[in-house]
Amino acid sequence: MTDLHHIVQVPLAPLREGPSDRAEQVSQLHAGEFCRIIGQGEKDWVEVELEADGYRGWCDVKQLLKVDGFSIESSNLIQSPISVWHEEDGSSLILPAGSRVQSNTSGNWFLAGRPLTPATDLDVCFHPFSSPLEAALNFMGSPYAWGGKSVLGMDCSGLTQMAYLLCGRRLPRDASQQVLEGEHVEWNHRQIGDMAFFANEKGAITHVGILASPNEIIHASGHVRRDVLTSEGILRDNLLTHAISELRRV
Repeated sequence: MTDLHHIVQVPLAPLREGPSDRAEQVSQLHAGEFCRIIGQGEKDWVEVELEADGYRGWCDVKQLLKVDGFSIESSNLIQSPISVWHEEDGSSLILPAGSRVQSNTSGNWFLAGRPLTPATDLDVCFHPFSSPLEAALNFMGSPYAWGGKSVLGMDCSGLTQMAYLLCGRRLPRDASQQVLEGEHVEWNHRQIGDMAFFANEKGAITHVGILASPNEIIHASGHVRRDVLTSEGILRDNLLTHAISELRRV
């Protein structure tokens, strides 16, 4: 089963490493995202590839809807960390930033073909950010969650990918992929908004954040927070927590 276009019809769906609810969450699917099924597991498990960034993983097919005629270009990207929408039966949907809803020329709203009524002011839902840093700051305090990409929980590269997405720019999903984007920046030439990458003992890129000032970084570590940044890495309570490897300007 391949090349069947589907849309995510729930507010947030886990994307897992394998076809099981016990498998590790590697990322998340937002409402209104598009994907294609590339493999079939047991029962309702399908392997999917996201149209936005090509990321692959497993999800429950019941959280998807096969569609014709939808396109990302005609969708509206939700910017607010959380927005509330009502369905026809009176139930509420809580949609996180990064979700997409459709509208028609009559001003009606839809998710995966289902009519919606906004309960959050539309100017709040779709208020644009001036920079990825501004978008990232909007998630301050969000708890850390491996594979997370929402205010309810996000990992380091989920934060940076979402911050750039909300400014209309696409990054790959993982820090090891994001470090290949943009251009190298020397420490003495760093600017607010540059991306900083950090390596483990083996030299592999395992962490990423955005410079909030020349000597501060916003990143997801325990929660989305600001910490001191030096030429050696991230300091928290005067202890080095992450060793810096690379600065990039995307």
